[in-house]
Amino acid sequence: MIYGNNEGDEVAKVAQAIKSQIEETLPNITINLQPMTKAERIDKMQNDNYDVALTRWGPDYADPMTYLGMWITDNSNNYGFWSNAEYDQIIADCTTGAYISDYDARWAAMYDAETLVMQEAVIAPLYTKSNANLISAGVEGIEFHPVALNRVYKNATLQ
Repeated sequence: MIYGNNEGDEVAKVAQAIKSQIEETLPNITINLQPMTKAERIDKMQNDNYDVALTRWGPDYADPMTYLGMWITDNSNNYGFWSNAEYDQIIADCTTGAYISDYDARWAAMYDAETLVMQEAVIAPLYTKSNANLISAGVEGIEFHPVALNRVYKNATLQ
């Protein structure tokens, strides 16, 4: 399993946990961990030179397409080189086609797209990163966002 060695301790800990759980549950399986730089890992993934990769993705905008767009055939982030014509059509309908102006239909279609990805085991989501914040009662104006920059302090004040 390849994973990033310069992405913080959490990635190495998750890799160790996966290794331990798989080897304990499936005694005939051995997971060899291969830490490497992000550049090395991405190179291996883009060239299909790996067995299993532990990687992470964080949303950069508040829409499911920040994840779903990754699995379109020939997308540069589609490291598993998965391809599904039905999926590609659903995503096209959600981004430029039939569902672009119909909110409910678009969300239902994105759910269908997600179902296809999960049924065909394109990825195995493990966890969502979160942060805990302790803020003094006198601090105001910190902006919290669920995507991209999690906290913005530009308007923070101390009362």
